[in-house]
Amino acid sequence: DAVAKNASTSFYGNIVSLTESPLVEGLIYVGTDDGLIQVTEDGGKNWRKIESFPDIPEMTYVSCLYASQHDANTVYATFDNHKRADFKPYVLVSNDRGKSWKSISGDLKDPQVVYSFVQDHIKNDLFFIGTEYGVFFTNNGGEKWIQLKGNLPTQAVRDLDIQKRENDLAIATFGRGFYILDNYSPLRETSEKFLNEENYKLFPVKDALMFTKRSATFSGVGSSYYKADNPPFGATFTYYIEEAPKTLKQQRQEKEKELIKKNEPVYYPSFDDLRKEDDEEKPFLLFTIYDQAGNVVRKLKTKVESGINRLTWDLRYASTDPIKKATDENPSGYPVMPGKYKVTMSISIDGLLKEVAGPVEFEAKVLNNVTLPASDRSELIAFQNKVNDLNRAVNGAIEVSSDLKSKIEIIKTAIKQTQNAPQSLIDEANRIADENTTLYRKLVDDEVLAKRNEPTYPGISARVGEVVYGMWTSTSAPTNSYRQNYQIASEEFKPVLETLKRLVEIDLKNIETEMNRLNAPWTPGRVPDWKE
Repeated sequence: DAVAKNASTSFYGNIVSLTESPLVEGLIYVGTDDGLIQVTEDGGKNWRKIESFPDIPEMTYVSCLYASQHDANTVYATFDNHKRADFKPYVLVSNDRGKSWKSISGDLKDPQVVYSFVQDHIKNDLFFIGTEYGVFFTNNGGEKWIQLKGNLPTQAVRDLDIQKRENDLAIATFGRGFYILDNYSPLRETSEKFLNEENYKLFPVKDALMFTKRSATFSGVGSSYYKADNPPFGATFTYYIEEAPKTLKQQRQEKEKELIKKNEPVYYPSFDDLRKEDDEEKPFLLFTIYDQAGNVVRKLKTKVESGINRLTWDLRYASTDPIKKATDENPSGYPVMPGKYKVTMSISIDGLLKEVAGPVEFEAKVLNNVTLPASDRSELIAFQNKVNDLNRAVNGAIEVSSDLKSKIEIIKTAIKQTQNAPQSLIDEANRIADENTTLYRKLVDDEVLAKRNEPTYPGISARVGEVVYGMWTSTSAPTNSYRQNYQIASEEFKPVLETLKRLVEIDLKNIETEMNRLNAPWTPGRVPDWKE
C-alpha cells in the first residue's frame, strides 16, 4: 500500500459496505473506504453524509453496515483501521438513523479488528461479529462479548450470515473457506445472570427429522477432492457446564501450583492419597432418553467439559451386540418410533450418579418421502426388537462357545500334566469339546465345507444377520423372507442354547471342581483351591 499509494490508489472514496432496512422501503446506508457513512431515506434521491463518529479516527475504513431487523431507526457499523497500525475493535450503533452514535465494543480486547456483523432475527440484542481472530457473540447488546471456539480455528472471519429457518450461522473466512454453526438458538437463552448462577443447563432440543442416511462414496475424483462432513444426524442436545469437576489428582496439582507461586515447599503425596487418585472413577455425563410412556429408550455417555457443548442422539436404540472392551460405548441398534421423547442429563462424580438437568421434551418426526412405508410402524418396531433380542442371544452364544473351545483346549493340556488325573477326566473334556464343536457349526457354519468352497447350510447367525442387515435402514414392513428366517433361526436356536448352558454351567463346572480336587494347574476362569 505504501509503495502504490500515489500510483494505484483511487482519487475518490469507494463504497465498500451497504445495507438496506428490511423494515422501511428506501432506507439505505452505505459506507466508504475513506471513513464516511451516507444515508438515504427515499431510495437514493437524497443522501445525508455522516463524517465523524465517537472515538473513530478519520478516514477509517467502514468494514460493515447492518440495518436492524427489529427497529427501523437502528443501524450498526464496524470500522477497520489496521492499515494505520490501529488494531482496536470498533463496533457502533445508532438508534436515530445515523444522527448519533455510541460504541458497543464492550469488553473486546485490542488487538481485535472487526470485519463483519449480523443480528439475530429473534432476539434483538444478540449479535455476532467476525474479527481477525474468529467469531464473538453478545447477548446483552454489546456489553460483554464471548468468543465462539469449538472447531473454528483462529483466523480472520470476513463475512457472516444467518440461515433463519434452521437458525444456522454461516461463517466465511479469509483464505480458508466456510464454517457452519448449526442451530445457535440456545445462545438466545444465555445471559450474564445465567452464566453466573446456573451450574448445569440443558437447552431446548430442536425437533429431529428421521430419515435413512445415504452412505455416499466417491470414486475417480482424485486425491485432492475435498468434501465437508454433513451435520450430525439425529436429536442434538446442547448443554452448559459451568465448571467440570476436578479429579483428586487435578485438585492436588492445582494446590501444588499455588504453593510453587508462593515459593512454599511442595511435598510428595502419601501412598494412600496416590491410591485414591488411581482408584477414582473419572467424572462423566449420562444422557437418558425416555419415550412418552416413560420407558428408557437410550443412554449416552460422554466426558464432562466446561462451557457450552453438544451431543447428538442418532434416534436409534442401543445395540445388543457383545461388549468386548470397556471403551465400546454408545453403540447403536435399530431406529426408534417417531413421536415425543424427553431427555435428562446426569453427572457421575466419584461413582455417584446425580441428575442435574432436564427433562427437556422434543419430537422425532418422519420425513414424508418413504417409498414403501410400513402400514403399522409399531408392528415394524416390535419385529425389529424381537430380531434384536434374538441377535443379542445368538451373538452372545457364539462368544461363549468360542470361549469354551479355548478353555477346553487349555483344560486338556492341564489334565495331561496332572499326575493322578484319571482317563475318564480327559474323556469328559473331549466329549464337551465335541459337543461344543457341533453347536458352533450350527450357530455359525460348517467351516470344513466352507473353507473348501462347498455349499453350506446357513447357520443360525447367518439367518439372523440377513434380517438385521436388511432392516438396518429399512422403514418398510418385514418381508416374508425375513419372517421365515426369524422363525427358523429361533426354533433352531432353542436347543442349541439349552445344550450350551448345560456344557458351561454344569459339565465344565464339574470338570473344574475335579481339577481343583486333583490340584491340577490353574486354567482360565477357575478359582483355585488352597489349604495350608
